[in-house]
Amino acid sequence: MTPSQSIVKPGNNIRRFIDIDTPMRDGVNLSSDIILPAGSGPFPVILMRTPYDNSESRYLDTGRYFAQRGYAFVVQDVRGRGDSDGEWLPFMNEVDDGYDTVEWLAAQPWSTGKVGMMGGSYAAHVQWMAAKTNPPHLAAMSSTASPGKWLEDGLPYRNGILSLEMFAWFYLTHGRSMQSSIAAYEGVGDDPLGMNWAQILRQLPLNQLDELTGFYSPGWREWLSQPDLNDYWYQLRMDDQFSSVNIPTLHITGWFDDCMIGTVFNYEQMLAQSPAKDDQYIVIGPWDHHGTREPQRTLYGEDFGDAALMDVLDLQARFFDRYLKNIAVFDQPKVSLFALGENQWRAQDEWTLPQSKKNLYYLDAANKAQTIEGDGSLSQTFASGTDSDTYIYDPENPTPAWVNHDTKWSPQDLTLDQRFAQSREDVLVYTSEPLAQALEIAGTPTVMLYMSSDVTDTDFYVTLTDVYPDGRAVRIAWGALRTRYRETPREAKLMIPGEIYSLHIDLAPVLNVFQEGHRIRLDIRSAAFPLYDRNPNTGHTIGEDTEMQPATQTIYHSKQYPSCLLLPVVEG
Repeated sequence: MTPSQSIVKPGNNIRRFIDIDTPMRDGVNLSSDIILPAGSGPFPVILMRTPYDNSESRYLDTGRYFAQRGYAFVVQDVRGRGDSDGEWLPFMNEVDDGYDTVEWLAAQPWSTGKVGMMGGSYAAHVQWMAAKTNPPHLAAMSSTASPGKWLEDGLPYRNGILSLEMFAWFYLTHGRSMQSSIAAYEGVGDDPLGMNWAQILRQLPLNQLDELTGFYSPGWREWLSQPDLNDYWYQLRMDDQFSSVNIPTLHITGWFDDCMIGTVFNYEQMLAQSPAKDDQYIVIGPWDHHGTREPQRTLYGEDFGDAALMDVLDLQARFFDRYLKNIAVFDQPKVSLFALGENQWRAQDEWTLPQSKKNLYYLDAANKAQTIEGDGSLSQTFASGTDSDTYIYDPENPTPAWVNHDTKWSPQDLTLDQRFAQSREDVLVYTSEPLAQALEIAGTPTVMLYMSSDVTDTDFYVTLTDVYPDGRAVRIAWGALRTRYRETPREAKLMIPGEIYSLHIDLAPVLNVFQEGHRIRLDIRSAAFPLYDRNPNTGHTIGEDTEMQPATQTIYHSKQYPSCLLLPVVEG
């Protein structure tokens, strides 16, 4: 039975129809599960497209939620996944498939012709790909934790540094169904086969990591072969195409979301280019990637209070009521930002982060800045300590992104308190004096580093932390750069060992209030393993190395080479 047949015999209950063929222009059928409200309709439609099996209970729960509010809810397996036909090419088939699905739904007899799209992460990416061609009946988008600035924002590279989480993702989505390692990947259980992800990700070379793990992934190998920002990645980006997207959009992300930079990029470009610029809304909470869908008050050991517990489904329902039903005023502020350090929401009618003034803080050290036991300092006046600091980055013993990454792959071991890394000899630490009064920053911090290394290519990570009186160093933003991409992400250029270079490293946008008595801290390291790949320091083609070598890193902070942090300070 099809939904169109059922509509002539309306029942009193919500109805579900599974595996409904949705035809694409090339003859391939995609599988859609459809949940209709009680009644004869027609109904506005909310569409979610996913590679994660449209029969999962979370989608059914969301569908029931919206059906009870008078929406037809459709969740579709993307091409080559689940019950959908065709070849699975991650991220690559979503422009035409998204357009065709939206227009097919708009033509159904139970549809009002107005279609909204929603979803997070991959399910946000597919919205922007569909929007590239501006389907006539796509009336609204709720885009959560969206990629956007591919190859620069961490998916799959952060300025040249490869995300190893994406390898785990390729394993997870290999084939048509979800692989058994989902529990280990999500950090909520042990792999049923006893696979040790912490050790798997140490295997080399990276371009054979799939075979070493027991499968073959053309997608992983393709991504490794494309480390430069080129036409391949521009297929997945919008850039100058936002000007043709006339769609009201609700953008949702979190300060600790891996896709926050991409979400903010999409939002800012819609403000700058889109005919629908006056119908753009953004919400940024104290959440990580998964928390954007299921907000929690506690994240990685830090309690952000009850204010963090936003009802994001209600938020999206009210948004769709405005743009799909025209039955209500969407009274949400245009900009809702959670102020870290205060644990309060800021509601405003315009995007003000780019308007902050950059205040300069110089790096310095009287003796040495290694570890939190050193005397590295941050000051707005230039001091006269040592001219430089040095540390050794050994990729065989990389600076960890997680506390227990050597024994377990688990986000449960993540902590925002960075003292576990700042106590290592391969980390330089620069800390301000206690603040005499509160200091608010809102925008994108930037670090200018003057550096040299005894190798031709290496990595630098910079992490900004809010140091509490009890000693906690809570991460609020970070950035990273592979030095071969110091001039442009479009072309690699190796260094000359021993020569001094300047690096411009943007951190992620942030809104944080450093309270009176707190200190500002910046640390510098060369790895964040196993979240990102280890630079073997050889200068060879990315992904081909089987051997590694240590690198001696020097950071300069003399009057001739004044390394510094530029903080986006809110005046007044």
